[in-house]
Amino acid sequence: EHNECQTDKRILLVGTVDLNRAMRLMLDQVADRVESIIFAPRELSQRFDEHGCLKSNAWPYPLVDLNDDQIRIVTRPGDQADEMLRALAELAGKYPPEEIVIGVPENTLIPYIEQRLESAGVHSRNGVGRTARETSVGRFLAQLADWLDEQTVVEFQNLLRHPAVEEYLQQRSVRGDWLTQLDRYRSRHLQIRLGKRWLGKEEEHGLLRTVWEEIQELLSDWKFQERRLADWGSSLSALLGKLFDRSEPSQREARELTEIAQAVRKALEMFEEIPDSLMPQVNGSGFLRMLLNEISQTTIPPEPDPAAIELLGWLELPWIDCEVQIVTGMNEGVVPSSQNADLFLPNRLRQLLQLEDNDRRYARDAYLLSLLAASREHLVLIAGRKSTKNDALVPSRLLFGDNQQTIVERTLRFFSDEPTTRKPVPGQRKPGLTRATFQPPKVDAFFQPVVSMRVTEFKDYLQCPYRYFLRHRLKLKSTIPATEEIDPLAFGKIIHDVLQLFGNDTEIRHSTDEKTLVAFLNRELDRLMKNKYGSDPEPAIRLQTERIRSRLHAFAHWQSEHVREGWRIEHVEVEIKEEDGIVLDVDGVPMNLRGRIDRIDVHRDTGNRRIYDYKSSDSAKTPQSTHYKPKKGEWTDLQLPLYRHLVKALEIDVDLELGYINLPKKLDDVRDAIAPWTAEELADADEIAREIIRSIRENVFWPPNENPGLMSEFAEICLETILGSDDDTEEESE
Repeated sequence: EHNECQTDKRILLVGTVDLNRAMRLMLDQVADRVESIIFAPRELSQRFDEHGCLKSNAWPYPLVDLNDDQIRIVTRPGDQADEMLRALAELAGKYPPEEIVIGVPENTLIPYIEQRLESAGVHSRNGVGRTARETSVGRFLAQLADWLDEQTVVEFQNLLRHPAVEEYLQQRSVRGDWLTQLDRYRSRHLQIRLGKRWLGKEEEHGLLRTVWEEIQELLSDWKFQERRLADWGSSLSALLGKLFDRSEPSQREARELTEIAQAVRKALEMFEEIPDSLMPQVNGSGFLRMLLNEISQTTIPPEPDPAAIELLGWLELPWIDCEVQIVTGMNEGVVPSSQNADLFLPNRLRQLLQLEDNDRRYARDAYLLSLLAASREHLVLIAGRKSTKNDALVPSRLLFGDNQQTIVERTLRFFSDEPTTRKPVPGQRKPGLTRATFQPPKVDAFFQPVVSMRVTEFKDYLQCPYRYFLRHRLKLKSTIPATEEIDPLAFGKIIHDVLQLFGNDTEIRHSTDEKTLVAFLNRELDRLMKNKYGSDPEPAIRLQTERIRSRLHAFAHWQSEHVREGWRIEHVEVEIKEEDGIVLDVDGVPMNLRGRIDRIDVHRDTGNRRIYDYKSSDSAKTPQSTHYKPKKGEWTDLQLPLYRHLVKALEIDVDLELGYINLPKKLDDVRDAIAPWTAEELADADEIAREIIRSIRENVFWPPNENPGLMSEFAEICLETILGSDDDTEEESE
């Protein structure tokens, strides 16, 4: 406005086809000294304005004339990476790495591309670099801000998983697997926030409490207080010094820390320049989020590597002097990019303010693609049908050509249901497979003799011998993923525990007064929940407690009627151990059976006995539906039939009825269900058990059952997630 932009130098603008409005106004003041050099045929000069910039309305749709063999259409992100690798293989080594650039307009494709290149032995360099937020320091600051905002177990867990925090705790002589202890503690007690009251025994949380106190001391300067924005710098410097001041960092770490330190220092200096009248008062998390916002545009590229193939973003591609460019992510919304939903600056307002709008973005990207097509000896453009989130994509409008015939042909090609078939790249797996050709690791012979089995093991072997081996012979386990509510297994165990207390109370268990039973069950449930989850549990736990309570009330109604019919509880939660000597003879060699029986009832008049197993799954089950397939004549579980042998330890050697006591979500279905099996069918179940024992003794644990979802803790070992996804399988709470 004051004509302050002056120079006596000559100004050359090279390829600057998209200058912003402020830059143009500055150049107008020295227009006689400015010369703009534009890469375009002279006959297109009317498409550029007096600044050498693109005229948004002068670039028709569509514009770019491409050959069909330059365009590749595939389905998923991984397929784009495969197609990129295939395009490289087609070059047959004709070009050196410095003549090849891979374009990645969509950053979510970078991991796929890097993985494919690495697996093929091709060295690459992500020229886009990592943003400051993606660095170790940036991730820590973001995690710390989340923790200061919420202070929940989840944020605390994320904070502890940061390598810098782990190293700090070790330097403070804190030793042990605190992450596993935190997982277990959170799963058992479901506390959303820690520190107020520690539940359970000392061994459950002793190490965890030490870690908690160390973190509280480390962050004592950051909680529950507001300061001037500029006053937080000293606290930040002190904290980062404790966590990231390492004696011997690697070259990469040292470079990254230097870049981040410079970016943080510039941001802090900018905060200090804010006038006092405008200086905001913020808490720790507010300061960190403002800092992260300031440094978010800082990128840290890797070290130059002339032997590597460069990965670059869309806007950089035309200005790299190379013969080969393979561009992925050529989809609408990426190239050309668009911004249609901005609350404060919608597209029409952007046009009026002469800011970057969708027409201007289209003109820029159309020009850049034209430039690539005209200046590269070898150009491949790859578009996908699915995003990394499995959302549907459409190809860039720039790929549809410049005449109606081409548009129709490419539209039919792009949206055809026929799969795109390609020859596999040598050394690579063939894309499009629905099942992995890899195999889980085979098991060696298990030389330790198996002399004892729980009756519940037989079901696992029938489902999958391989997974049975992992669970019962190798004793592999996974840490239970922590949740914010009681999981199905814990839900069922709570019901079992309350009913065990009920069954052991000889004065209550044979009462026919439903109100008396309800009062007892309420009291024991409340006591158990308080001991396990504290006196002030989270809302989700309170809701689940009431769900359990409603099932127990329905049980009280059934139980009172059951007693009136003459049935009495004889045994509760009977544990039959190996030393009790209950065996199943198999080829003259005994196999000890063991297990826990939930409940045994006896009729006061007839002396008949029933073995009951409590079932707390959402829907009611019958023994027939869970154990046997009549049409195929196949046993799928042997638990109830084998209970017939376990009760011999109680000197019970008579015909028994076998059944469930169902405690499902539908309260009208709370009742018992008796198995209909004949003596011949039960004898057949015994023979199936003997066959399983023979197979185990002969080390028959292969091949794995290909039905996904079985024993889900072994999904990764069984490669269920390779080239596919897990089935949603409901785990029954036993």
